[in-house]
Amino acid sequence: MKKLLTIFSFIFVYQFSFAQGTWTELNGLVGPQPASEIPHIRSDYTGFALNGMVYITTGYNFETGNYYNDIFGYNPSTNRWVQQIPLPASGRAYAQGGEMYGKGFITMGYDDFG
Repeated sequence: MKKLLTIFSFIFVYQFSFAQGTWTELNGLVGPQPASEIPHIRSDYTGFALNGMVYITTGYNFETGNYYNDIFGYNPSTNRWVQQIPLPASGRAYAQGGEMYGKGFITMGYDDFG
């Protein structure tokens, strides 16, 4: 009986563990907004979510060799990226971001200058 209950529980959880409904692709890094509002192509960036928005910051562009310290916030209600005040530090890659007590934090990273 215990084995049957375990199998039933597994099937029940498995059946309802997937997202329900339909996925809709939103305006991501491209779209009908001015180029100044679209984050630069970058790798090794970080980000965090805060107050219903998603923020990306820092990173590195292999084509130009630029390290970034800019911050872009994505507002899902307007479906737009909005440039924020840049970090008061040099651009960097491999930083770590997070949210704590209603504030966004960026720490660490690498800027190729030692």
